[in-house]
Amino acid sequence: MEANQFTEEIMRGEKHLQHGRIDEALEIFESLLEKDPDNVFVLNDKGVILNRLGRYGEAIQLFLVALQKDKNNSNAAFNLIANYIAINNLVKAEAVLEEYRHCLPANDIEMITNDLQRFRSSDRDMSGSQDSKIAELSVSFNSCQYSLKISLDLTQFSQKIMWNCLNKGQLYEPGTSHFLASALREGDSFIDIGSHIGYFSLLASIIVGSSGQVFAIEPELSNFDRLTTNISLNKFSNIKTFNVALGSKIEQKQFFVNTDNDGGHALWNVGLHPFNKNSRANPVVRNIKTATLDSLFEDNDPDSLKLIKIDTEGSECAILQGGANMMSRQNVPYLICEINRFALQQMGTSEKELRLHMEQSGYETYLLNDENQSFTRLSKDDYIETNYVFNVVFSKAGDPNVPRH
Repeated sequence: MEANQFTEEIMRGEKHLQHGRIDEALEIFESLLEKDPDNVFVLNDKGVILNRLGRYGEAIQLFLVALQKDKNNSNAAFNLIANYIAINNLVKAEAVLEEYRHCLPANDIEMITNDLQRFRSSDRDMSGSQDSKIAELSVSFNSCQYSLKISLDLTQFSQKIMWNCLNKGQLYEPGTSHFLASALREGDSFIDIGSHIGYFSLLASIIVGSSGQVFAIEPELSNFDRLTTNISLNKFSNIKTFNVALGSKIEQKQFFVNTDNDGGHALWNVGLHPFNKNSRANPVVRNIKTATLDSLFEDNDPDSLKLIKIDTEGSECAILQGGANMMSRQNVPYLICEINRFALQQMGTSEKELRLHMEQSGYETYLLNDENQSFTRLSKDDYIETNYVFNVVFSKAGDPNVPRH
């Protein structure tokens, strides 16, 4: 059958995908493949969805079939290579690049080559890496004992810090960890924007239980891969993942991979920060399409949404703008945001603007004191004298020092 026989349905499925309606898009493409199993356009689109769901093996099979049908399909070739990189099979990624180089645009070849060099130089092949460790954490929250496992790559800046904490039996970012336990209860929902490799999503998952939901949103591929690995490692079924960057609207953006700090990827040139020497010397930039918080939850709001965490290297204001409709519907009691003044400035905003927006939305601002897990109320004129990033809690539910039951 000709691809144009299904053009209208394909475009409808792709629109669902662009707006984050993954289930609806998948249903359309699966229906089309029942009618025409050899449709290259639909095979590729379904593969993209499976990639976003972390089902890399299934996605790879679809891209391989698409390339069997059309050896000059640059989209399927690029997506196949990206999936092999995502599962750290660099040998196959390089082999596919050589086989299909003839049909790939020059900018795609350059992007892939940069990614392969970066992964090679940092020994990210997990199949035999001695730098991958599994930390086991046992913690007591709300009179309940929990345990979880976290796979970490010790060549990475933030994951090495996490390992040093967890290996000593300590919580990573204890203030935020304890706040999750204080704010969340069984059956609640939690949205983790900028979920990195999933530490806070995993904690929230065990707290909200099987009747609750966790939504983990992480744009960077290697972090997302380890996030899905950690979910599988713990056999958690209440975490839904999104491999997407959020913003104020759906649009094409440049995404800057931070090769100095795996927790510092951003929508601004991370090489501008004085800390990021490697990122400045060897920039890695991808072209992506951002989604919005509203688009992800347009048709299906989370039940009992209690807490949103946003740690997105300066994109916090834009994300809240893109989630205005959902926020007004949900009346979320708590948000916790990292304040990175340098990053906010690069995104054309500020801590003052973020706090003013939240105040106008009915929230009080509290400084999270990580050392003693307490909170200090901040008036709109209070300014924290520090050169470091820090976390604040925005609360509609009163003083977060008072436990909620």
